[in-house]
Parts: sequence; structure tokens; C-alpha cells
Amino acid sequence: MRKESLSLMTIKTLLAVIIFAGMGTIIIGGGYIIGEYYKNTENEVVITPANYNQETKNYYNLLEKNCKNSENRYQKNQCYTITIQKISETDPEKAVKLCEIDALLILSKNDCYAMIAERISSTCFTEVYNKALMICDKIERDKLRKSCKENCKLHHEQEKENNISNWQTYQNEEYGFEVRYPEDWEEIDKTPAIMSFAYKDNENNLIQIRSMDRENDISLIKQIKGEGDVEPELIKINNKDFYFLKVSMAGLIFYEYYIENKNKIFVISMMNMSADLPKNAQDESDIKYPTDEELSEELNNLRSMISTFKFIEKDEMQE
Repeated sequence: MRKESLSLMTIKTLLAVIIFAGMGTIIIGGGYIIGEYYKNTENEVVITPANYNQETKNYYNLLEKNCKNSENRYQKNQCYTITIQKISETDPEKAVKLCEIDALLILSKNDCYAMIAERISSTCFTEVYNKALMICDKIERDKLRKSCKENCKLHHEQEKENNISNWQTYQNEEYGFEVRYPEDWEEIDKTPAIMSFAYKDNENNLIQIRSMDRENDISLIKQIKGEGDVEPELIKINNKDFYFLKVSMAGLIFYEYYIENKNKIFVISMMNMSADLPKNAQDESDIKYPTDEELSEELNNLRSMISTFKFIEKDEMQE
């Protein structure tokens, strides 16, 4: 074996020392940098991205305000998720806007849409359920979009069934329809309507089912609208087309749903009489009507009732 010269060995030894020293510096220095990064990230104050428009900035600041006590980005994003869930229960449109903020690092936009849709579909309000399906349609991935809709339908049906499981059933053989109504409603026969219902402990609401002949020489919308200025809104409830009309006058609020069948128009309506009517009222502007939010329980029952309304043949009637 050939022996290497002393000078060559010395050089190799020095190079090895330099290399190991350099690697040690890199490891220690890298560890310090990474440690400082996470340290800084935990206490990071995120600045609203400059490319956000004012509306997005407002939504982003809303999240930041609610989650300002979060200790790090992971906790902050968890807080974002909980905040969006809560907002979706009262304002789905705002929740959707929050989903579209780029700062949501843990929850993807598609998963956020699915979360909101599932959250709000648990109510039996048909209008809200339809909003949930519209939110599902925003999802780009086909499988997740389909799953979102299926989950919404499942939650919606379960909640609706739970809400009306103890309801009573009313059938009318003459006009060929069936409808269910809450236990705390009572039937009132002394009205010109086909059938009227009232709350046993609330005299401010009267629910009626009535009918009118269909006028073939004018459109259905025109007949419903009559001489009024309010345009009926077409909505789907259990795959049936209803026209909805809300009218306030003389201290009364009417919530009316119209459906056509065999040259007849059937109207399911609720009349609310709880407006504050001052004795010295001069016109409509002096009357304080209750808001839809204040009547949420009553409207929920009305919409759930309408979701059970169906036309049936005589052989389907209960004995």
C-alpha cells in the first residue's frame, strides 16, 4: 500500500473539518430559522391582502375580529370554521362570501360550501333548503357536489319528518286534497273558506285554505295579482309550483301561497293580526307591522304545513 505524504493528509483533514463545521452551521442555523418562523407564525398578525376589494376586506375583518384571541394560524382557522358555521344559520349568503376568502388555509372553498349547505339544510324551511342546494352547485368537484346535495336532501327530509311527526291530518273529499297541521292548531268551520285553523293559545294568526275558479282568459299570475301592485313569486315546494304573495294593509299581514289544479286555484294563507295600530294612525306608514323574523315560528309552521299539501283521489282517502 502506498503511503500518502504528510501534507496531503493534512489537507484532507482540514477539508473534512471545514465540511463538518459548515454542515453543523447549516443545521444549527436552519433550525434557528425554522424555530423563529414558527415562533413568529404563532404570533403573526395577518394583514388584509391588498388585492381584496372593500367587500372582501369587510368579510375578512369580520373573521379576524371574531378570532383575534387565537394563538396561532391553526387555531385561527378552526375559529374561522366555527364562525362561518354560526353565520350560515342566519345568513347563508354571507357565509358563502366568507368561504371565498383566500386566507382560509385549512378549509378549502369546496369543503366550506359543503359544510354550509349541510348546516342550513337541517331546517325544514323549503326556501332555505333550496339555498342549500344552490350552494352545493358552487362546488367544482363532481363527486363532492353530488354528495353535498344528497346530504342536504337527507338532512332536510329527516328534520321535516321530525317536525311534523305528531301533526294531525285533514282531508277534504269534495276538493280532493290532504294537508297536515300542528297539534296546537284547532279547526274552525265558521268561515267562508274551505277550512280554517287557528292557534289554540294565539288569536293573532288565522290559517285558511280556500279556492277560486281559474279564469282562462287571463294568465295565472295576473289573476293572482288582481288589482294589487305586488308581483307573485314562483317557488317550488316538494316539486310543486306555488306562487307566493305577501301583502300588508290596514294592520293585517297576509302570507299567501297559490297552486293550480283542475281549473281551480287553491290558496293556503296565514293572516296575522298582531300589528301595532295607533289610535291616531293617519295612513299605512303609522302602522308598525311585525317582521318575518318576529313571526319565524308561525311562518315555519305555515311552510311546513304547505310542504305536506297534496291533491289526492277519492280512493286514497282514509276511512
